[in-house]
Amino acid sequence: MSRNFRIGAAAFCGFLSTIFFACSGSKDTPVSPGGPTTPTTMPDAAYSAASFAPLAGEAASTANAVNNAGIFAGQASTPAFSYFRQRAFVAINGNLTKLTELPASTYVAIGGISNGSTVYIAGAIDTVSYGLQSEITRPVRWALTAGGSIDMQLLSSDLGFAWGVNDDGDAIGIAGNNGYIWRNSGQAVVIAPPAGFTTAVGRAINNSGDAIFIFSSAGDGKSFLRMSNGDMIELGPPPGDTRAIVTALSDEVDGMIYVSGTSLTSNTTRALRWRVNTTTRSVTRENLDPDTESQGVSNSGWESVRAFSAAAQRNFPRLWATDRVYALPLPQNTDASATATSISKNGKYVVGKTSVQGVSNPVLWTAK
Repeated sequence: MSRNFRIGAAAFCGFLSTIFFACSGSKDTPVSPGGPTTPTTMPDAAYSAASFAPLAGEAASTANAVNNAGIFAGQASTPAFSYFRQRAFVAINGNLTKLTELPASTYVAIGGISNGSTVYIAGAIDTVSYGLQSEITRPVRWALTAGGSIDMQLLSSDLGFAWGVNDDGDAIGIAGNNGYIWRNSGQAVVIAPPAGFTTAVGRAINNSGDAIFIFSSAGDGKSFLRMSNGDMIELGPPPGDTRAIVTALSDEVDGMIYVSGTSLTSNTTRALRWRVNTTTRSVTRENLDPDTESQGVSNSGWESVRAFSAAAQRNFPRLWATDRVYALPLPQNTDASATATSISKNGKYVVGKTSVQGVSNPVLWTAK
């Protein structure tokens, strides 16, 4: 049996579909909140917040991924003519720089970022000028060298998206209907959807080569952790929920892997955390209350969470530790809506966005 952390109220949006294969099932485990966790009484996280102006020439920006050095990547947008334009950027020491794109590109998106002397960024880019149509994107990987250059490589000629990348530069995502792991060596590992499912999506890959996948078909889907040897471990939703969507995973530390995700019901979402013992392959699962969503996890299992409040009609940034939920401070003590979208593997940095009067700016939270 699992105990919910109390955090918010009302409804979000969904995400993707889900999957199937062979597996070991999830087992709920009791979790002690370790203190008050309602939106009005939960303790503040010991992090400072800094917001940044949008990418030059754009009206709004959001941060999607951050690494152990506080380098973060995200997207910037401005209405242009009769369609919407979106660029991608990387921020080093708070300075936002546009990532390389193709001459005809009007839509670029970010999936994940790595650590190391060469920083890799995964995402997607359109190759023709059709405006905001993410379905025409192709998976891409950028490499930021120590010398300051930004190299871009298309990973497939098929339509798709690169959702994650590890420190070796191995990227993961989807091309066509198949999941892919694109090795930095040039090898492409195809993960086809199993029988009964039509689409496979790779969401994240860690430094051991373990990866998370979503297999989906119309109205159905399941999520799995694929170990580096190919073993599949199912990561299911809490009882009564419709399905679980995996979003990020940690490196393997002391025989444990943490996976973040979101479960879906008919009218709401709940943030999830799975703990996988890599020796026994046993899985335990925890969840927050409804109207929460998790998209990032550190190597210690802490998660970046978006919590929606129906009463306030806005989002709140939360940090889900192993024993309680913390409130991340809003930049400059503003009363704006804010979202936490990713956390670095060392847990030192969290990124997201803050929105004031419909305009979003990237936010970086730094542990004090």
